[in-house]
Amino acid sequence: MEKEEFEKKISYGLCVHNGTFHLDGVTVTALANQFNQYKFGEEYLFENFDVHRTRDLSFIKRFETVGIVADVGNGEFDHHQKDARFRPNGTKYAATGLIWKQMGVDLIKLVCEKKDYVPSEEAVEWAAKMFDSNICQPIDNTDNFGPKKYPNPLSEMISSFNSENVYDDDSQYDNFIDAVNIVEPLIHKSLEKYARQCKEYDELTKIINASEGACNIVLPKHFAPTLFVGRNSEIHYIAYPADNGKWNINSLDSDRWPLLFTPEHMTGCTFVHPARFLAAFDTKENCINALSKLS
Repeated sequence: MEKEEFEKKISYGLCVHNGTFHLDGVTVTALANQFNQYKFGEEYLFENFDVHRTRDLSFIKRFETVGIVADVGNGEFDHHQKDARFRPNGTKYAATGLIWKQMGVDLIKLVCEKKDYVPSEEAVEWAAKMFDSNICQPIDNTDNFGPKKYPNPLSEMISSFNSENVYDDDSQYDNFIDAVNIVEPLIHKSLEKYARQCKEYDELTKIINASEGACNIVLPKHFAPTLFVGRNSEIHYIAYPADNGKWNINSLDSDRWPLLFTPEHMTGCTFVHPARFLAAFDTKENCINALSKLS
């Protein structure tokens, strides 16, 4: 769907299926409302957002001409049809992933704009992919293949909001909105985190570019290891100041675990994670000395 058409339709409203609801449909609704608030202003309240729950195909056909239909109707944002879509990595889309595929990059940009930061396109693409990988894909997997194969604690908790009689549309609608009101703040905070990490991603890019292909680098501050995911760099280990005043070494390459440091044989080593991907040192000097022994 073209961007302009999507923005016009999402501002009008959303239609999802009635009956039993799952985390997928709830998250789609939360994402849609977040998009509207960031795009059209905080004064755009949830009460202005027209949400319908039905399986009536005649209604769905009429509604999709003016609004967004998701998780029902065999349309662009449904995943129940035989020709449902898959990601390049083979993961099947559900409604959450499909709506994110449409608006994720634009929504990340809107959140960054709210924070007065203009990120690089590379940073935005990275953040959108990370949101899809860490949030959308687990939701999609549970919805597509069930909790036995893909257990999801949040999905299980949201399912408890369903009424005893799931076809009592009035009570189910209220319960659905209650569930959306639980999930939406989580989505909001996640969007803020990835927008913040866009700025950190760009900061880290400058540091990596200045390192001229070094395998091990010393960072001026702690950057989340996820900020290295998906980069075409050959960095194996990073050293950085920890929040507790000590210095840490992280292994970014699981093939290079374990770190073989131990407090007994490495000067200044005070802690090694049981999984052997992180070691702590008492001083920057001792940390960098240990880093120099790694390749």
